[in-house]
Amino acid sequence: MQEVARADRARELLNNDMLKDAFAAVEREILTAKEIVHSPEDVQKLHMMFVCNRKVQNILRGYIETGKLAGIQLEQKRKFKLFGVN
Repeated sequence: MQEVARADRARELLNNDMLKDAFAAVEREILTAKEIVHSPEDVQKLHMMFVCNRKVQNILRGYIETGKLAGIQLEQKRKFKLFGVN
């Protein structure tokens, strides 16, 4: 099932040290910049960047959860098929 494959790929990405470092570096840079900027517009832009960085990570986590559920459904279908239940 496509959801299971997507979950596997998302897990690989979230466990990738380079990508973990990149997410952390973006977050650090945003937090550092937030100390320097003064205009409300710039603060708001930095906040949106921070939210987007987290959103990407949460979307990948969502793919993993969806894949877990899809895997459970596939396993149930397989078991039902073994017992002749559709």
